[in-house]
Amino acid sequence: MITKLEGLLEKTLKETQKARHGMLELEKLRTENLELQQTLKQGYPTGAGKYGSDMMSADEGDRLRKEVHLLENLVQELRAELKNKRP
Repeated sequence: MITKLEGLLEKTLKETQKARHGMLELEKLRTENLELQQTLKQGYPTGAGKYGSDMMSADEGDRLRKEVHLLENLVQELRAELKNKRP
C-alpha cells in the first residue's frame, strides 16, 4: 500500500513539475510575443506606404508577423495541454 502511494506521489510530483515548466514557458512566450508586437507597431509607419530608413523592411515585418503567429499557436497548444493536465 505504501509503495503504491509513493508511486502515486512521485507521478503527481513529476506532473506538477511538468505543468510548472509549461507555465514558465508560456509566460516567456507571452513576453516574447508582446515584444514582437511592440516591434511591429514601432516599425511600420501610419499612413505612408513606403518605409523610411529608420523603419524595418517589409520582409522583416513579414518575418516578425509570421513569428508572432507561430508563437500564438504555441501558446494555444500549451494552454490546451495544461487544461488537459488539470484535475
